[in-house]
Amino acid sequence: MTVAEEIQKLKKEKDAIILAQYYVRPEVQDVADYIGDSFYLSKIAASAKEKTIVFCGVGFMGESAKILSPDKTVLMPAMDADCPMAHMATEEGIRKVREEYDDVAVVCYINSTAALKELSDVCVTSANAVKIVKALPNKNIFFIPDRNLAHFIAEQVPEKNFIYNEGFCIVHEFMDPEEVKAACKEYLDTFDCGATNGTATEKLVEAIKDADCDVCRDIVKNKDFLAKKSQWIFGGDGWAYDIGFGGVDHILASGKDINVMVFDTEVYSNTGGQSSKSTNIGAIAQFAAGGKDVKKKDLASIAMSYGYVYVAQIAMGADMNQCVKAIAEAEAYPGPSLIIAYAPCINHGIKIGMSKAQTEEKNAVAVGYWNNFRYNPALAAEGKNAFTLDSKAPSGDYKAFLNGEVRYNALVRQDPEKADRLFEKSEENAKARYAYLNKLVKLYGTEE
Repeated sequence: MTVAEEIQKLKKEKDAIILAQYYVRPEVQDVADYIGDSFYLSKIAASAKEKTIVFCGVGFMGESAKILSPDKTVLMPAMDADCPMAHMATEEGIRKVREEYDDVAVVCYINSTAALKELSDVCVTSANAVKIVKALPNKNIFFIPDRNLAHFIAEQVPEKNFIYNEGFCIVHEFMDPEEVKAACKEYLDTFDCGATNGTATEKLVEAIKDADCDVCRDIVKNKDFLAKKSQWIFGGDGWAYDIGFGGVDHILASGKDINVMVFDTEVYSNTGGQSSKSTNIGAIAQFAAGGKDVKKKDLASIAMSYGYVYVAQIAMGADMNQCVKAIAEAEAYPGPSLIIAYAPCINHGIKIGMSKAQTEEKNAVAVGYWNNFRYNPALAAEGKNAFTLDSKAPSGDYKAFLNGEVRYNALVRQDPEKADRLFEKSEENAKARYAYLNKLVKLYGTEE
């Protein structure tokens, strides 16, 4: 039995409920029934049906819960957990103020001991303090124990005369406002970049984790949702080129910061090897038993036509560095991205074997069957070349590459004349494609 499971078992046996203050450790919050500030948790304690309250917080919090729930047992897991500010007012100090001022109300912040609350006229929280102080008939207000909160309330209620107690939260006293501002600015400035926003988020949480502020507490509570999330959609070519193309086009056109990775096997790999719009000319597949006689759809160019979509073609076996660079650039790009990855498949019938898939990718790029490139619109905004052709000029025997795969070689055995014609056309298309990509380098290049 784990510790968490043992705690749950004991809760049922002892008819207990666990309340955890925002500041306690995450593992304690994980087993708590409720998480919140001291006043919220005290109200939960009062309304709870359980007879035992386990209050994970500092001393005054347990006292507040007991005041509101006198008939319940309140347990403090750490009796030495305390808040120094809760003690930063004295009976003697209150007595002196009452003697000096006839028309005075002693207003006590909930973050104080039960002894101080007993000596006060009213107890407030940071959320309702201004409203309550405004409603008091007294002209003079002695606010204990926190001078910082007292000054804030005084600004909101200028018609009252405030007498200040010199108490303070030791955490807030030494909190640097400029450090908090800098952390907030870094978080906002990096929000579009997942590579740097994670660190910025950690700094922000660290800077505000002890702030006595409902908004800050809510941010810290939900810190797991704070950093920019990396969003990727993965699919094959049958989905991206054919049956799901409308959806892919929709999300790319939306301009939203989302990444799409297409594993291009040039065939419906997981449904029986049917021909897709990604299937290249000359290949045999289901519904193209005599060899496909039209060329492959140019998904990359369609996406690039929007002008604001990051687009890349990769083949890991041909260039690992280019592959990693493209993925990193797509993730960093503050908009939609599309990466099309060449993916050798069992349906290709690779003669050297699927264990040599990376080698097959390298060969595909070498002969010009597949091209690696990156189109990054963000570079154009910086006055740089937005298009990078990462593949070298084709070399090697193109038709020999085709004959190395059963999906093409089967057509040679079935209809040699047709195979020769379609393979010739395929090679012409590949050369034209490379020439077109070279023109894009110039098209998207910077003017000298």
